[in-house]
Amino acid sequence: MPKVKGASIVDSVKYLRRHKEEARKHLPPALHHYLAERVLAASWYPEEDLVPLVRAMARIQGIPDAAFFERAGRLSAQAHAHGIYKHLTAGDRESLTRRSLVLWSSQHDTGALDMNVESTGKVRVALRGFAMPSREFCILNAGYIATTFELVGCEGVRAEKQSCAVDGAPACTWLVSWLNKVRV
Repeated sequence: MPKVKGASIVDSVKYLRRHKEEARKHLPPALHHYLAERVLAASWYPEEDLVPLVRAMARIQGIPDAAFFERAGRLSAQAHAHGIYKHLTAGDRESLTRRSLVLWSSQHDTGALDMNVESTGKVRVALRGFAMPSREFCILNAGYIATTFELVGCEGVRAEKQSCAVDGAPACTWLVSWLNKVRV
């Protein structure tokens, strides 16, 4: 069973606990244990639980799933950059994005995230071998990836989905572009 680190779900769980009664309506009964059990940032949890936890947050807030998942990805990248993974933000700009993408393997026990420079202001990011691809997860990743580039000083960042494992592609890929001439 694929696993995700608690650091990737802890903020969702905290939010759902603050809205426990509403969360019970939107969470599958098998996930109600998150409303009572402690989630440890360094522990591993079933990867399949991540999307339903985020989806329940979207439903509580009354925000369409696509918009909420993109926002959740952005907030997660910001939380990681300013919190538990702050050490990854130290150093030169060029290697920061690559280090941030390496974070994937510390958060998920399947899949690998890599980046190839296409041209100045444009890279292709690919997620290969992830055991739990979903449309929601790809939207979440697009927000996370875009924010990672914004955190290193890129402006006007766009992370456009190019291919998806859900559709049978060998990898989920995003073409990331930005306006200024920051190298990554």
